[in-house]
Amino acid sequence: MSFAYIKSYIILLLLSLCSLSNGQENYDLIEEQANNQLIISGFGGRTIPVAAFAENVEISNIGAGASMLFLVDKDLPLYAGFSLCNYEYGSRSLISAFSFDDVFSVYQQETSNNIFIGNVIFSARPDFGWSIKPYLEGFFGTINMNTKTELTDLNVSDEPFDRYVDLGTWSLSLGASVGLNIPIPIVNERLSLDLKCSYYKGTAVDYYVERENNDIIPSESIDYFEQKSSITDLILPQLGISFTFGPRLMDAFEE
Repeated sequence: MSFAYIKSYIILLLLSLCSLSNGQENYDLIEEQANNQLIISGFGGRTIPVAAFAENVEISNIGAGASMLFLVDKDLPLYAGFSLCNYEYGSRSLISAFSFDDVFSVYQQETSNNIFIGNVIFSARPDFGWSIKPYLEGFFGTINMNTKTELTDLNVSDEPFDRYVDLGTWSLSLGASVGLNIPIPIVNERLSLDLKCSYYKGTAVDYYVERENNDIIPSESIDYFEQKSSITDLILPQLGISFTFGPRLMDAFEE
């Protein structure tokens, strides 16, 4: 048992003794502070399709995500919150030229495939007294397979003037994660490096993938793609940074 734990137990014992004569005000304040903890994380990662999903979809480009967790039970401790992330797994563009009333215009169509993931998370993060802190997460939510096209008038601007969704389908998903939280005290005692790997079990949906045979003359950028259907199982390794707001568990008892 570490010195920090012993110190915390002694302080908690003293607070308990004081509460016998002064009521529960001090302990209730400590308990309230301990439950006001918030962890915000930002991640980068790549989706790795598995099973039937891997037959159609390749490993995604590097994407980004974020999560927010609230402490709901300091005894475990157990956190609950949500996460959002987005990953692109392929894009194609097509440039077309038009002449109307002696005005020559050049337009670009760009179509991209994306995997958007949103989850409700429950995270168990017991403190074993180690410098590196492991944790387990369970989650459920949705995987949105969407294909969108952006239109740009290159004569006017590099920014799209119009965009629309060619296909968007929603898969129900659930899964689990294992992670390691590595504190970075040299930068900030509340800042930590976060390594996490998640497995998602997703239901079957339709989605676009790039055609295996591109011997076509496209009239639109979407012509480079074709629809497929499968389950949406995937593995998601992530590397990120986490910051803890509010009192840490041990700090709450040390105040």
